[in-house]
Amino acid sequence: MSDSNLGFCCSVVVGVAAALAGALITSTPPGVVQIGTFDPTLSKPAAPVRTEGTIFKGAGFNRRDVYFPSGDPNGVDRLHGWFYTPATTLPNGQSPPVVLMASGLGAQMDFGMDAYAEVFAKNGFAALLFDYRCFGSSDGTPRNWVDPWRHLDDWRAALKTLAPGGKVTV
Repeated sequence: MSDSNLGFCCSVVVGVAAALAGALITSTPPGVVQIGTFDPTLSKPAAPVRTEGTIFKGAGFNRRDVYFPSGDPNGVDRLHGWFYTPATTLPNGQSPPVVLMASGLGAQMDFGMDAYAEVFAKNGFAALLFDYRCFGSSDGTPRNWVDPWRHLDDWRAALKTLAPGGKVTV
């Protein structure tokens, strides 16, 4: 086989592999539940809606759905989080120390981080676990947009909401 034929064959194989990968990535396999939408052509893709204030009582912890302002300079988008507290109160009515948590590199809080927050709460800590703008039940478009600078703004907003006088209190 000549070098030119080999190059042509490699190009065809790479092109077919790319087409197959594209088809697999853009289609949802049967039986897979897709939350939200990944269609960037929609003007306002939907984020799953969770009711603020909903409380889940787990074994040794409580989890409350919270929304708070994001780091969006326009003040439009809200961040969604789960605020975990110990099921029992601390001695002398003290507030527990708080751990602030978020995923990295495009993950969402319900991809496994919630298990860590539960362990913190079971051991006497409160934990605020949140999704960045454009992820999970947080507001923002385009959906699933990874931007480390915006994520840092959202971390600052989460710290602000936990500060004295902030929206989320223990």
